[in-house]
Amino acid sequence: MGRIRVERKGYWRKAYTRKDGVMVKRSWVPATSFMVKDVGARGRTPKSKRWAKFEKVTGWKKTQKPVTRRRRVLAATDKRRSRHDRYVEAGRMMNQLANVTTDKPTEKKARSDANYFFHMAKKTPERK
Repeated sequence: MGRIRVERKGYWRKAYTRKDGVMVKRSWVPATSFMVKDVGARGRTPKSKRWAKFEKVTGWKKTQKPVTRRRRVLAATDKRRSRHDRYVEAGRMMNQLANVTTDKPTEKKARSDANYFFHMAKKTPERK
């Protein structure tokens, strides 16, 4: 992406007292403009900067009941692993979703599911 010019409005800087006790009067900071790298529309990450990889289709939807959501995510984990490891994997998948989404209800429910899976992982013994 290219570069864009950002226009900044002028404003009054507040008066303050320096450490040495000198009182500095309020002053006007004039308007200015500067160039920055264009990062695209708000809430959209350029493809080159995307780190989240959703490799499995889980069938998770924010409109489902918690039991259904959690069952589907757990079903998408590797069945050859121990139950503890599957809970951790599911929790990480939900954490990843919560970190990248811009939708508040989705983030809240995904974070809740992640916490549930991490809680269940603590309760189940780790196989060595």
